[in-house]
Amino acid sequence: MWILIPVVLLIGVMYLLFAPLFVEVDSEIGLFRIRLHHIASAALRLTASSLIIDLNVAGWKKPIDLLGGREKVRRKELKENGAKAKPIRKQRKISFRRVLAVLRSFKVKTCQVVADTGDMPLNGMLYPVFYWLSIWSGQAFRVSFNDENEVKLNIENNMARMLWTYFRTS
Repeated sequence: MWILIPVVLLIGVMYLLFAPLFVEVDSEIGLFRIRLHHIASAALRLTASSLIIDLNVAGWKKPIDLLGGREKVRRKELKENGAKAKPIRKQRKISFRRVLAVLRSFKVKTCQVVADTGDMPLNGMLYPVFYWLSIWSGQAFRVSFNDENEVKLNIENNMARMLWTYFRTS
């Protein structure tokens, strides 16, 4: 019976490592979301006066207003009031090469970009660039000449692949 707890913990950790992580963008329906399989998601929602992140973690839901009226207290103000400021930790620097390697570990499942700048000559100059991008990437990049702008993006990765890439890259 005592072996059951470590086995369950190991299965949970393995699930979190290999569960797919999705980044989804769809401008038609206003979807901007990061999702960890069916466990957790964070969706960005824009209202008339605010920017809200809707968190959903294993059934627990919480909206967070990013532009809310929360006051930020500075260290000087804390010291003036007699409160102790938290010590500043040294942050470890992450190399640009590692960040680029982790970004390359993502797999693009869907990428459709339709753009119209509203300027006919600029659209004409962008046409060969978008054509080259669509051939080079194998995804759909188009220039629209009739006021049509759309982005659909679906990217997938998992924590194990990101960690492997991060630690493998020097």
